[in-house]
Amino acid sequence: MFEIYALLVNFVFGLLIWLFLLRLGFQLVRAPFNNGLVQAIYTYLAPILRPFERVIPRYGNFSIPCFVVTMLLSLLWAAALQLSVSFGTLLLAAFLLLQSIYWMLLFLLFAYIIMSFVQPNPYNDFVVVIRLMAEPLVRPFRRIVPPLGPLDLSVAVCLLTITIVYKLLNLGLVELAVIGVPAAL
Repeated sequence: MFEIYALLVNFVFGLLIWLFLLRLGFQLVRAPFNNGLVQAIYTYLAPILRPFERVIPRYGNFSIPCFVVTMLLSLLWAAALQLSVSFGTLLLAAFLLLQSIYWMLLFLLFAYIIMSFVQPNPYNDFVVVIRLMAEPLVRPFRRIVPPLGPLDLSVAVCLLTITIVYKLLNLGLVELAVIGVPAAL
């Protein structure tokens, strides 16, 4: 019975975190508000973010209120999975948020790769958003890895780098959970 509960909790909180991460990403890349997908996410999340935006200021394109709500959601997600609150809940919340960011970036880059092969309608709202969010990730790797004719290996190097960083951060969280918090903290 707990497996069904965990499945439902993971689905609901995972979806909410993805929506808030998308909104955070849309603001970072300055996605056009006239895009249907961007407009829908802004509209659906506005009632939740409005009270936080009154108290917490923004920093340039980075929405601190959106990030705070995302962190709170990941903390609630971890508490709902553990059915308790402890130091382990904080670590689990960090892991769940890190995992959500990792899978969102993978999904984004794989969609970008597929779009490069299929050549969809460039004016489609989904295509515009994928390109807007993937280009800043891939651009630094394009400077290092030049394209080999029609093959663009910079996306693969970007995927590899993101995976290595994710694994290292994940390993750090696991070591922190095993060793515990140092007395100085």
